[in-house]
Amino acid sequence: MIEDKKTKIVATLGPACANIDTVVAMAKAGMNVARLNLAHGTPASIVRLIGLVRRAERHTGKMISILADLPGPKMRIGKLDQAIGLKGGMTVRLAPTGSPAVDNDINIPVDFPGIARAVGPGSLIYLADGFISLKVVRVEGESILCTVAAGGELSSHKGINLPGATLDISSLTDKDAELLYFALSRGADALSISFVQRAEDLHRARAIAGEHGFSPFLFAKIEHPAALRDIDAILNACDGIMVARGDLGIELPLEEIPLVQKDLIFRANCIGKPVITATQMLESMVDSPRPTRAEVTDVANAILDGTDAVMLSEESAMGKYPVEAVATLAKVARYTEEHATFIPSRERVADYMRDHATTIPEIVALSVLSAVEKLDPDYIVTPTESGSTPRSIAKFRMKPWIVALSREETTARRLAFTSGVAPLVIKPHDTTWEIKTREVMTEIDPTTSVVLLTQGSQGRISGDTNRIDIITI
Repeated sequence: MIEDKKTKIVATLGPACANIDTVVAMAKAGMNVARLNLAHGTPASIVRLIGLVRRAERHTGKMISILADLPGPKMRIGKLDQAIGLKGGMTVRLAPTGSPAVDNDINIPVDFPGIARAVGPGSLIYLADGFISLKVVRVEGESILCTVAAGGELSSHKGINLPGATLDISSLTDKDAELLYFALSRGADALSISFVQRAEDLHRARAIAGEHGFSPFLFAKIEHPAALRDIDAILNACDGIMVARGDLGIELPLEEIPLVQKDLIFRANCIGKPVITATQMLESMVDSPRPTRAEVTDVANAILDGTDAVMLSEESAMGKYPVEAVATLAKVARYTEEHATFIPSRERVADYMRDHATTIPEIVALSVLSAVEKLDPDYIVTPTESGSTPRSIAKFRMKPWIVALSREETTARRLAFTSGVAPLVIKPHDTTWEIKTREVMTEIDPTTSVVLLTQGSQGRISGDTNRIDIITI
């Protein structure tokens, strides 16, 4: 149950790992969360992947949470008769799919009504993950006349990005609302909401889920500059964030991404909400069995920054080496955690909390940090109903594992996203938490000698944590 690395690994499932042997191997290699990209695949294929994850859980005895990723209002090029070779200086016209072609222009259909209202003369439009760029000359009704700034080959359904534009749309489309219910009804443990621009996007997702009787664990994907402008409200509205560096790296100047990533991780750490760092962590492993040195350094630095989880996308979904990619993340995480003599995120978050802690859970978490520094316990045990206490303590990235005991399987599955937390579902009991802790720790690790136990004043009931006990086993 206790792994050999604290950083959690999120791996996207897809054709490369759509069989039980590979999913089991990925779980054994270190996968904690299976991500389902609902922008791809059929309902039947998604249900099959969910089934594979649950079978892998039974096979390995390891809890694997499922994160369903909603596609959001992704802007894309429409259907082209054939690929178009665009060269610098050429004039092209973007218009909604189905619009009449204009003679003597290169007409490019766009599957996103209203795009013309989001740009103006001089605006930049990026196509195909930013490899092609256009500069707007003028807007004519619903069409946009542009010159090609950086050319390349453009094919059907490539993505479109409008750096700096705030779109007057919700990040949750009608299709997303259908997929939200589909995923939750099939057992997804968490949802990630794409292209979040404001806190209202998350409130709407909760409202739609609530209409179906669900109270989901929501990750806000931070991939648009508008989200950075409303980040405090978004952090309050979500349960966790994903630093989605793909689209964010197109929407913002590339040189800004490292510091934006560090700031987002720090903000999430301070309020005890899990953060996933995503996109191109090990992209070279799509085709190669070994990562680049830059990729390994990127992963290690994200861990030192305080990320709870690192994520594989195409590497595990479509790549040739999905198991090896998971194992590589686990190896880097393990070494970084064991050998880093200075954890910048720990010191920065601790300094912040010493100045800003006001609630009882925050003060208890700081007390745990102080006790760990003085006593060097083997484990921290936190009975929990909601998961808030272990998440509040985990923000300090301490050496001991946090064993979170919960009678709620939903809570335990949500804690699979938090670094350094080992969730354990327990049955209701009539004994004290001290006795229960002794029982559990003797079973988990017979060599355990000193444990810190957080609990409430009533002793037998988790919740309202307000004290720390030092237990010698």
